[in-house]
Amino acid sequence: MGLRRGDILLVDFDPGSPGEVAKVRPAILVTNDVANAYSLEALDLRIREHLGLE
Repeated sequence: MGLRRGDILLVDFDPGSPGEVAKVRPAILVTNDVANAYSLEALDLRIREHLGLE
């Protein structure tokens, strides 16, 4: 399976940061396609419903 920038993945964020629930959450892949093809690591951003901008 080739990962591409912009893919939505389900990522297990356990162990989580203090104060966060550690569980499987959706994330968007932001590393470029060349890095994704040759590296064992990838940068992803957790997707949240609530941004807390109230």
